[in-house]
Amino acid sequence: MKSIRNVIHFASSAALISGGAMALALLAAPVQAQTATSVAAFCQAGIAPATLDALPANAKSNLCQWMKEAEVSPARFDLVLARSTTSGNHSVALKQALQMEADIHTRSAKSLSATDFGFLSSEAEKKRAAFYERLNQLVM
Repeated sequence: MKSIRNVIHFASSAALISGGAMALALLAAPVQAQTATSVAAFCQAGIAPATLDALPANAKSNLCQWMKEAEVSPARFDLVLARSTTSGNHSVALKQALQMEADIHTRSAKSLSATDFGFLSSEAEKKRAAFYERLNQLVM
Protein backbone atom coordinates (compact mmCIF):
# COMPACT_ATOMS: atom_id res chain seq x y z
CA MET A 1 0.00 0.00 0.00
CA LYS A 2 2.84 2.35 0.81
CA SER A 3 4.42 1.78 -2.61
CA ILE A 4 1.14 2.76 -4.27
CA ARG A 5 1.12 5.98 -2.28
CA ASN A 6 4.71 6.65 -3.36
CA VAL A 7 3.80 6.11 -7.02
CA ILE A 8 0.76 8.35 -6.67
CA HIS A 9 2.82 11.03 -4.92
CA PHE A 10 5.55 10.81 -7.58
CA ALA A 11 3.04 10.92 -10.42
CA SER A 12 1.09 13.84 -8.99
CA SER A 13 4.34 15.75 -8.43
CA ALA A 14 5.46 15.00 -11.97
CA ALA A 15 2.09 16.10 -13.32
CA LEU A 16 2.39 19.40 -11.51
CA ILE A 17 5.93 19.96 -12.72
CA SER A 18 5.68 18.81 -16.33
CA GLY A 19 1.95 18.80 -16.99
CA GLY A 20 2.56 15.66 -19.06
CA ALA A 21 -0.02 13.04 -19.92
CA MET A 22 2.40 10.25 -18.97
CA ALA A 23 2.46 11.41 -15.36
CA LEU A 24 -1.32 11.47 -15.28
CA ALA A 25 -1.41 7.92 -16.65
CA LEU A 26 0.95 6.83 -13.86
CA LEU A 27 -1.35 8.48 -11.37
CA ALA A 28 -4.44 6.65 -12.62
CA ALA A 29 -2.94 3.19 -13.18
CA PRO A 30 -2.36 1.94 -9.61
CA VAL A 31 -5.67 3.29 -8.36
CA GLN A 32 -7.69 1.61 -11.11
CA ALA A 33 -6.07 -1.75 -10.46
CA GLN A 34 -7.19 -1.91 -6.85
CA THR A 35 -10.55 -1.28 -5.22
CA ALA A 36 -10.74 0.50 -1.90
CA THR A 37 -11.14 -1.64 1.20
CA SER A 38 -12.41 1.14 3.44
CA VAL A 39 -14.44 4.31 3.16
CA ALA A 40 -11.37 6.40 4.01
CA ALA A 41 -9.53 4.85 1.06
CA PHE A 42 -12.62 5.33 -1.08
CA CYS A 43 -12.75 9.04 -0.26
CA GLN A 44 -9.10 9.34 -1.31
CA ALA A 45 -9.08 7.05 -4.36
CA GLY A 46 -12.66 7.31 -5.58
CA ILE A 47 -13.14 3.56 -6.07
CA ALA A 48 -15.92 2.24 -3.86
CA PRO A 49 -15.48 -0.85 -1.70
CA ALA A 50 -17.79 -3.78 -2.43
CA THR A 51 -19.74 -3.05 0.76
CA LEU A 52 -21.18 0.04 -0.99
CA ASP A 53 -22.50 -1.88 -4.01
CA ALA A 54 -26.10 -1.50 -2.79
CA LEU A 55 -25.89 2.29 -3.10
CA PRO A 56 -26.65 3.99 -6.42
CA ALA A 57 -23.76 5.65 -8.27
CA ASN A 58 -24.90 9.19 -7.44
CA ALA A 59 -24.96 8.38 -3.72
CA LYS A 60 -21.45 6.91 -3.93
CA SER A 61 -20.16 10.03 -5.67
CA ASN A 62 -21.64 12.27 -2.94
CA LEU A 63 -20.92 10.01 0.04
CA CYS A 64 -17.65 11.59 1.15
CA GLN A 65 -19.11 15.10 1.03
CA TRP A 66 -22.21 14.00 2.93
CA MET A 67 -20.01 12.34 5.56
CA LYS A 68 -17.99 15.53 5.98
CA GLU A 69 -21.16 17.64 6.33
CA ALA A 70 -22.62 15.25 8.91
CA GLU A 71 -19.27 14.98 10.72
CA VAL A 72 -19.25 11.19 10.35
CA SER A 73 -15.77 9.73 10.46
CA PRO A 74 -14.80 7.21 7.78
CA ALA A 75 -13.68 4.80 10.51
CA ARG A 76 -17.12 4.91 12.13
CA PHE A 77 -18.81 4.39 8.77
CA ASP A 78 -16.53 1.41 8.13
CA LEU A 79 -17.84 -0.14 11.36
CA VAL A 80 -21.41 0.34 10.17
CA LEU A 81 -20.54 -1.29 6.84
CA ALA A 82 -18.83 -4.17 8.66
CA ARG A 83 -22.11 -4.87 10.45
CA SER A 84 -23.85 -5.14 7.09
CA THR A 85 -21.65 -7.94 5.76
CA THR A 86 -22.98 -10.59 8.12
CA SER A 87 -26.02 -11.45 6.01
CA GLY A 88 -26.41 -13.10 2.61
CA ASN A 89 -28.73 -10.36 1.29
CA HIS A 90 -26.42 -7.36 1.29
CA SER A 91 -29.09 -4.72 0.57
CA VAL A 92 -31.26 -5.82 3.48
CA ALA A 93 -28.27 -6.07 5.81
CA LEU A 94 -27.03 -2.63 4.76
CA LYS A 95 -30.47 -1.09 5.32
CA GLN A 96 -30.63 -2.68 8.78
CA ALA A 97 -27.14 -1.47 9.71
CA LEU A 98 -27.87 2.07 8.50
CA GLN A 99 -31.20 2.17 10.33
CA MET A 100 -29.62 0.89 13.53
CA GLU A 101 -26.97 3.63 13.34
CA ALA A 102 -29.64 6.28 12.62
CA ASP A 103 -31.59 5.07 15.66
CA ILE A 104 -28.48 5.26 17.85
CA HIS A 105 -27.86 8.89 16.84
CA THR A 106 -31.54 9.81 17.19
CA ARG A 107 -31.63 8.44 20.75
CA SER A 108 -28.38 10.22 21.54
CA ALA A 109 -29.76 13.51 20.19
CA LYS A 110 -32.88 13.16 22.35
CA SER A 111 -30.91 12.44 25.51
CA LEU A 112 -28.50 15.32 24.83
CA SER A 113 -31.31 17.79 24.17
CA ALA A 114 -32.72 16.95 27.60
CA THR A 115 -29.60 18.36 29.25
CA ASP A 116 -29.01 22.06 29.74
CA PHE A 117 -25.80 22.25 27.72
CA GLY A 118 -26.38 19.55 25.13
CA PHE A 119 -27.89 21.68 22.35
CA LEU A 120 -24.84 21.76 20.04
CA SER A 121 -24.08 18.09 20.60
CA SER A 122 -27.73 17.28 20.03
CA GLU A 123 -27.69 19.10 16.69
CA ALA A 124 -24.58 17.19 15.61
CA GLU A 125 -26.26 13.90 16.51
CA LYS A 126 -29.36 14.91 14.54
CA LYS A 127 -27.16 15.58 11.49
CA ARG A 128 -25.59 12.14 11.82
CA ALA A 129 -28.98 10.47 12.17
CA ALA A 130 -30.24 12.31 9.07
CA PHE A 131 -27.15 11.18 7.14
CA TYR A 132 -27.77 7.51 7.92
CA GLU A 133 -31.50 7.82 7.22
CA ARG A 134 -30.77 9.44 3.83
CA LEU A 135 -28.44 6.60 2.88
CA ASN A 136 -30.95 4.05 4.11
CA GLN A 137 -33.56 5.47 1.74
CA LEU A 138 -31.11 5.27 -1.18
CA VAL A 139 -30.13 1.61 -0.75
CA MET A 140 -31.33 -0.39 -3.74
